[in-house]
Amino acid sequence: MKFLICGLGRMGRIHKKYIEQLGIEWFYYDPSPSIQGYFTKNHISDLSNIKDIGITHAIISSNEDMHYKNYIDLREFGFKGPILIEKPVVLDKQHFSVFNDPLVTAGFVERNNPAVEVLKNNIDLDNLVSVDFTRCSVSSASNHRVNSFIDVGIHDIDLFFYLFGNQEPEEYDFKGYSNTYVLTATSTSGFLSRFIWSNETCFKERKIIARHKNYTLVVDLIDQIVRKESSDNSGRVITQTLYVEKASPILCQLNNFINNKSYCAGEKSHSFYLRLKNC
Repeated sequence: MKFLICGLGRMGRIHKKYIEQLGIEWFYYDPSPSIQGYFTKNHISDLSNIKDIGITHAIISSNEDMHYKNYIDLREFGFKGPILIEKPVVLDKQHFSVFNDPLVTAGFVERNNPAVEVLKNNIDLDNLVSVDFTRCSVSSASNHRVNSFIDVGIHDIDLFFYLFGNQEPEEYDFKGYSNTYVLTATSTSGFLSRFIWSNETCFKERKIIARHKNYTLVVDLIDQIVRKESSDNSGRVITQTLYVEKASPILCQLNNFINNKSYCAGEKSHSFYLRLKNC
């Protein structure tokens, strides 16, 4: 087994770390001189000879605007193996043909968070009142190359479709102020969804709160904790911490990718994400 990483920036190096932990041989393609100067080994200067190297799996973690080109180059140069493409997979609906490739997996790492799976198994759609998604970052440590919605919004949009059966919001309102963005939406099932994304806060938050008529699920995606909260007839709070087998979402994603348990599941999320982005 041999991996190719297209783009050895921040995400590429994270993938590299876990690939090395699994003892897998890896190569990288990145035309940036600074990257090539830092990583002098395992460098592929031209994708045209990829078949000769014997690459079995590819990860595209380059800048978003290069994702589609790298994908096309890999296929045109004869690579027929599975490809994991970091989010967003593409930035233009004209490139949605990538989602027709059954060997492409969208890099929605949050789907591989064990806490998300526990949440999904405990949602009762018939009794759901509302769900909140919060994804905020510390201003000094966040990505300022793009705004907060472009940076991380697609994660929660994809989680919405993953958790609630691919039903697109019927009505929605999307607003931004400074570097904070808020989306409110109603679904075909009648519950309310609220999203907040910000790269200008003083505390890092990755949370989901799913309120039902008879209990509330509170999920911390960072600590991988899921609490089920309710009250008795006297108003006393009842809290149950649901079991989560904690694990690295990226490592889980990588193992699923290796074992052909991955999925693309990207067109619906990208379509709604790009609609909001172009508002």
